[in-house]
Amino acid sequence: MQLRWKDTLYNLRASVPLPFPVTVSRRKLRDGLQGYCKLSMKGPTKISIVVDKKMSETMQCDVLVHEWAHGLLAPYVYEYHEHGSLWGIMYARCYRAAYE
Repeated sequence: MQLRWKDTLYNLRASVPLPFPVTVSRRKLRDGLQGYCKLSMKGPTKISIVVDKKMSETMQCDVLVHEWAHGLLAPYVYEYHEHGSLWGIMYARCYRAAYE
C-alpha cells in the first residue's frame, strides 16, 4: 500500500496520540540515519520526530510509523533504543493506524 505523508501523520495523531506534544519534521540526515525520536525534558516535556527527506515518500511514512512507536514509549522510558516486545506492541498499534 502506498502511503502519503499527510495521511499517515493525520492517522497517527488521531488514532494513537503521543503522550506529550510532538513536533514532526523532515530534513536531510546523515547517511545511514533514516529518522529518530527524541524526548526533551528541558522546560515542558515534548517529543521531536525527524525523518530523512532524501527517502521516497513511502519510506518516509514507514520510518514515521517506526519512530512514532518509540514516542509512545516516552512515559515509560527516557531513552529507548531497543526494539523489544514493548516497542513491538506499540509498533503494531501504529502500523494498524497507518495502514488499515
